[in-house]
Amino acid sequence: MGDFFSKLIRGIVQEVVKVVTAFGLGTAGGAALCLYYGIPLIFSLVGGIVLVALMLVFVAGID
Repeated sequence: MGDFFSKLIRGIVQEVVKVVTAFGLGTAGGAALCLYYGIPLIFSLVGGIVLVALMLVFVAGID
């Protein structure tokens, strides 16, 4: 029974790390664009949100 929970927790942690990494990369890319075009940096969060949304759409296989 403990093996089941350890595999479950490991899978959840791996997916959370993937989502956090995608959000960080999207935000970093958005920040670079914001700095280049002189847009306030708060809009860089949009890049992270968009990248996570795209990742979830492709993982879920929504048409």
